[in-house]
Amino acid sequence: KMKYFDYFEIITGKTWDKYKNNFNYENRVDYFLLNNITEFREKLISKEYNLDPKIANSLIGRSIFIRYLIDRKINLHKYSISNQNDLNIKISNKEECYFFFEEILKDFGEDLFPLKYNINGETIYEKDLVNQSHLSLLIELLQGGKLTKEGTLLSLFDLYDFSIIPIEFISSIYERFIGSENQAIKGAYYTPLFLVDFIEKETIGNYFQNNKEEFNCRVLDPACGSGVFLVETLRLIINQFLNIYPEYKNNQELYKEVLKKIVTHNIFGVDKDENAVKVAIFSIYITLLDNLESKSISEFKLPELLNKNLFVADFF
Repeated sequence: KMKYFDYFEIITGKTWDKYKNNFNYENRVDYFLLNNITEFREKLISKEYNLDPKIANSLIGRSIFIRYLIDRKINLHKYSISNQNDLNIKISNKEECYFFFEEILKDFGEDLFPLKYNINGETIYEKDLVNQSHLSLLIELLQGGKLTKEGTLLSLFDLYDFSIIPIEFISSIYERFIGSENQAIKGAYYTPLFLVDFIEKETIGNYFQNNKEEFNCRVLDPACGSGVFLVETLRLIINQFLNIYPEYKNNQELYKEVLKKIVTHNIFGVDKDENAVKVAIFSIYITLLDNLESKSISEFKLPELLNKNLFVADFF
């Protein structure tokens, strides 16, 4: 079979013709994870587990964020966590789990995935509604488990590397959360990335091209959804800043403060869907962390102003 991977076979496309079915997007690990998240969420909010969708969304999102920190090798020793197995042990005990959730949100931003909610005008605390069976399902999801009619089929290997979370994947999670049947009702349609790139180049890209010594560029997305435009804008602004001031990369503590100022002074978004705004904040936060060295991420608290820059409103 190795003959199909010879140089000539690859450059002429014969390798692709032979193995193209193996490269189907449905076989990608991120697609597998996306389907798993969808299935586990559906189970969490089913009559059997009876968890409110807001809580299920936050529980899953918070866990993905923690896995991101673990896989980026962030120092979490203060929580006695160094790998996925440590996290599983922590989650397996409800009291320890929620003490850990409270502590890590204090360090990284309490509004990122909150532990209390307003549901039907009533303040609800997640800890009061989540039980051990919910947490066991969460562990199975993070382990790469696959739901079947007979139960959960666990993977023998750690399938995921959560340090690589493309923005389109985060948007896809939110799209699955609201469900395709609700998209028309909510008006929640997602812009293809090639169109995002085109609009960014024609607007912010052109502005920076004509103003090479300027990096401040305030942008408002009045229907930001899960934040694709805002994230791409933030990346362009950060790149522009580094082109002008490359020396800041050498001082990570100072650079952290610069990133906070950049995001809070330049990025603004509005959406009528609270869940969408939460995902947008998460997406922007991950973008900020991706621009820092791993050791500098510890206790990088979400800028409080970011929660004022992106807010929920319905103008119609």
